Amino acid sequence: MPKMEAFISGAWRAPARGEVLIGGAWRRITRGESYRSGGWVSIASFIPPLSLSVTPYVQGGANPPKPIRQTVTTSYAQATPSGGTAPYSYAWSAGGVTITNPTNAFTAFTATLSNNQEIYATATVTCTDANGNTAVGQCDYYLYNQSNQ
Repeated sequence: MPKMEAFISGAWRAPARGEVLIGGAWRRITRGESYRSGGWVSIASFIPPLSLSVTPYVQGGANPPKPIRQTVTTSYAQATPSGGTAPYSYAWSAGGVTITNPTNAFTAFTATLSNNQEIYATATVTCTDANGNTAVGQCDYYLYNQSNQ
C-alpha cells in the first residue's frame, strides 16, 4: 500500500494523525484515499489499533451465618477498549460460573457453592470493533462460601 506523506516542518513526513477544520471544529481524519484506475483506494489509516484493558481481579463470597449452600456473586469486572472504531461488542467466557452480562462491557460471575467450596479461575473477554478487529483481555475471579454450619 502506498504511504501517505505531508510536508511538515520543511520535510516530507508520514503523519501519525490528521485533522481538518470543518464547520469551525477540528475533526479527526481516519483514513486517506486516492482515486486510481476507476476506483477509490485506501492509502493511509489514522485509526489506532484496538486494545483492551480489563479489571484484573474480582471476588465475592458468603460468610456465616449464611445457609450451607449459597449463591455468591463477584463485584463487577469491566472491559475498557481504546483505539479501533466504535461501536464495540463483547463476549465473556469463564468456566464453572454463570456470567451475568456475557455481551456487555461490565459483568459479574455467579456460582452456587457448598460450605467451604471456592472457585479461583480466569475469565476471558473478546472485544470486537465495528471493523471486525479484536482484542482479548483476562480477569481473575474468586468465589467462596465459608458458611460454617
